[in-house]
Amino acid sequence: MDTFAVCLGTARPPDAAETTALPVFRYQLGATAMARILVMDDDPNVRRVLEMMLERAGHEVRSASDGYEGMRLFHEHRFDLVITDVIMPRREGLETIAELRRQKRRVPIVAITGYIGKPYLEAAAQLGACEILFKPFERRQLIEAVTRALTTDCGRDLASEV
Repeated sequence: MDTFAVCLGTARPPDAAETTALPVFRYQLGATAMARILVMDDDPNVRRVLEMMLERAGHEVRSASDGYEGMRLFHEHRFDLVITDVIMPRREGLETIAELRRQKRRVPIVAITGYIGKPYLEAAAQLGACEILFKPFERRQLIEAVTRALTTDCGRDLASEV
């Protein structure tokens, strides 16, 4: 994404002897507003990397190691988006997606997986995932998927159909 800076203050001619540090605000073109995102993945390294990528993009992130912990956090806090691994021990992502939709939760969902098996991904999409990413993925791919999920009516439409 392109970035631009806005400098606030009075303009000074280039030959001004006195310089004053002025506040500079940077904006990203096409960036979405900060969202509260819940990340569920059984791999602590993946969770931490996702947290860092999303926080760097300006989002507030909480994470869980499985669907049970994730659903507990989901009920305790308000989230704008859920990112879940499809395959996890205890309660996997497919069960969690189905539970969110059964409860008529209108939150957009991004499913991620390291498994190449199409049946899991097709199931995630049928259950209500708005976006699907294969691990490993680049930061750009994650941010684009998050932006699409947050700016479409995917979760809102699916919740009304369940």
